Amino acid sequence: MQIQALLWDMDGLFIDTEELHFQSWQWLVANEGAKPLSIHEYMPCVGRPGKENIETICRMKGITGDTEPLRLRRREKYDALRIDGTPIIKENIALAKGFARLYPSLRQVLVSSSSRVDIDMNVHIVGLDNFFEMTISYEDNDGMQRKPAPDMYLYALERLKLPAEACIAFEDSESGVLSATAAGIPTVALPNRLTIQNDFSAAKLVILAGEKKSPADILNKIT
Repeated sequence: MQIQALLWDMDGLFIDTEELHFQSWQWLVANEGAKPLSIHEYMPCVGRPGKENIETICRMKGITGDTEPLRLRRREKYDALRIDGTPIIKENIALAKGFARLYPSLRQVLVSSSSRVDIDMNVHIVGLDNFFEMTISYEDNDGMQRKPAPDMYLYALERLKLPAEACIAFEDSESGVLSATAAGIPTVALPNRLTIQNDFSAAKLVILAGEKKSPADILNKIT
């Protein structure tokens, strides 16, 4: 089936918020007097909801007590780090723009587990204002679960009125790949430093950072 739409993740794919999340979790763990949180300990948390991660990390580091105040403090630290500047991932932004230039009929959609406020801010930071036909957040539909649940991708297909086989999803994490593939969408994994060790066996194609990213090659390999 001819590809008609490209569905993109945001965090860790266009903008390196995952690094800031990692730094904020490290800060919280250190502030609680626990042993440092290593990158390898944090890797499985990438792409997972904050409420899930606070339980995981507190259990891992032996931090006890009410987790909700800790989660809110961690988020405040993350927001403070963002004010200092969020790095963008230029090669993936160039890939999306390359698709738009070479295949202008392809519909471009953003599917993110972030809040609507964060999505709008990130789209502006990476210079993709007015680039996407639609942006989808977990907040858009009551009861919609975040990735790795397939809910957001199924919702995207419903709004696009397209079958899963007519789309390609681009994700940087195992959680995201599982979400898209559970919805039946062929998926390209674009790992970053924090997700390079993830299991991407469900993806149809994996392209590492720094490797050639050609829109034509991707379409040929997926279809």
